[in-house]
Amino acid sequence: MLPEFNDCSYQGSSRPVRRRNRIEGEQKGIIATLCPDLRDVESDELNVVSLSLTRHGVGMELPHDVPVGGVYTIKIGAGGETIQSQVRILSCDPIADGLYRAGGEFC
Repeated sequence: MLPEFNDCSYQGSSRPVRRRNRIEGEQKGIIATLCPDLRDVESDELNVVSLSLTRHGVGMELPHDVPVGGVYTIKIGAGGETIQSQVRILSCDPIADGLYRAGGEFC
């Protein structure tokens, strides 16, 4: 181990650290939509209010409830890139402010 890390008073480097995972310039955020599978019609899309991704599924807050067991296509866009996958809804419960918390597994 390096000697400077053995001293509990180590304050770190004085030089600035540049983060590689930071997007330079304007950050547009993540936009996600949920639409019924096999019908990729924009009018049927639900805008996802909040999104949490894991390796196996997705947690999201939606403005409307969705039926448990239903299969949907989720589209996630960040910057100029978009990915999409199918999710099977495992749970959907009402929360505050008229929103619904839904959880789904990737198919």
